[in-house]
Amino acid sequence: MLMQKEAIVRAMMAGAKGFLVKNVELSELKRSIRAVARGETVLDSQLAARLIDKLKEEPDGDSPPLLLTEQHITIAKLVARGLTNREIAEQLFLSENTIKFHVQNMMRKLDVHNRVAMVTKLIQSNML
Repeated sequence: MLMQKEAIVRAMMAGAKGFLVKNVELSELKRSIRAVARGETVLDSQLAARLIDKLKEEPDGDSPPLLLTEQHITIAKLVARGLTNREIAEQLFLSENTIKFHVQNMMRKLDVHNRVAMVTKLIQSNML
């Protein structure tokens, strides 16, 4: 998993918008392609869970503390679970645009370019 984790993190930090396992169902592949076309980031849920577990084992003590609101952390936790902006909005009773704004704001604060990199950095900073 370490080699795969490093490859995934490198790909996402370089701007990849998705990562799926090769035995993905056709319907999931189609849904993922549409999600990426809408600007969302897609990561296989089982792979995301393993990646998050692995990242939790390797905290980065060099990162400065990040100033995020309680709402940002709540949204980031839902992003880490693989929810889309629409699903997060429905769960928090907010608009999809509000969620998109918060996610973009967090990515700007964290100096990352996608949702996976955002979650990775928050886990490494022990914020998630």
